[in-house]
Amino acid sequence: MDALRYEMAFELTQSLATEFEDLHIVAAFAAVPTITAVGMAALLPGAETAAVVSTRDEKLALAINDDVVKDRKERVSLLKNSAGVPVLEAKLEELLPRPRKKVREAIGSAQLILVTSQEIDQLCEGDNITLARRTMDEILHELRRALRVLSELGVQHFIIAADHGYLFGEELESDMKIEAPGGETIYLNRRAWVGRGGTSAPSYLRARLADFGLGSDLEIAVPWNFAGFKAKSGSRAYFHGGMSPQELIIPVITLSARKTKPPALTSEIAWELIPGSQKISTRFFSVQIKGTSTSLFELVPPRVRLEIRAKTESLSTPVSASYGFEDGTGDVQLKKAESEPNTIEPNTVTMLMTKETSQKSVTVHLLDAISGIELARVEKMEITISI
Repeated sequence: MDALRYEMAFELTQSLATEFEDLHIVAAFAAVPTITAVGMAALLPGAETAAVVSTRDEKLALAINDDVVKDRKERVSLLKNSAGVPVLEAKLEELLPRPRKKVREAIGSAQLILVTSQEIDQLCEGDNITLARRTMDEILHELRRALRVLSELGVQHFIIAADHGYLFGEELESDMKIEAPGGETIYLNRRAWVGRGGTSAPSYLRARLADFGLGSDLEIAVPWNFAGFKAKSGSRAYFHGGMSPQELIIPVITLSARKTKPPALTSEIAWELIPGSQKISTRFFSVQIKGTSTSLFELVPPRVRLEIRAKTESLSTPVSASYGFEDGTGDVQLKKAESEPNTIEPNTVTMLMTKETSQKSVTVHLLDAISGIELARVEKMEITISI
């Protein structure tokens, strides 16, 4: 997983506790500099003796034994050659909302499945700050959906790891930009310089890459604080490459599919969805959720999720609820009404429209957050805005 920070991964584990077992998360140190080309390759077999090397196009790569690994294609190739078992590689979007028949069959015959995701890095480095923040809110939900899909297809054990973290805050002002060491510059971004020679300064740490367990004759310099080097190109608010805790500490999650699934009780609730208006005319749209038990047994309020869809494409992300809202996933934990224990306490959920659609009407879906089963829907909601 590209650019999954530790606290995001921790939120993910909290939301997976009822669906998976043997769930553990530990903190690890990313390889430096904390960039994708180095961090992703450092997760491969044999990387414990790797060396950071320069490429002809002024980029960095990791030399693992006799292979110089520069990009995703070469990382996948090395993994397949080293695994010793049939390997399927896929991207996160290929699993959602449901994988095609060809992918499902390949999952069934593979013994090792590699799923990669670069959504956070791609959007944030493209400087679309607003869209990037929305994507970060959604990525944990997408990861959980993918885990659920793989579990349903028979995958039993999972490992989630990241290549690096990141800094994402205010735009970098001119007084926070510092001079790089200069000299023979092999690689330079806002948060890291790699090369030989040049100067030293109190504003940055300078050391040999070999001091960090990477066999290399190159040196690295990183700002001590949240400053950034003066570079020809670089995003305005999203950075990685340095050694701040946010960039350097990465998660490693292990978990297993439950051998016995928890009973699904949501089908024994009669649901009612009440839109806040008859049409969607602004980017924010609210729906009230009500429910009444139709069973003789005790009501068990589920965790749910609301989505606005155009056909099968989700156009929204939940942003708030009257109660029970989970910031990391956008799910909502419902509860029983105090005065009537056989009914759900009404909950108004607000969604933010994040995507455009050419459709004149959309549907609103109430989903069980664990199983993904649709519980209720509102048909043909007219939409009169352009995102």
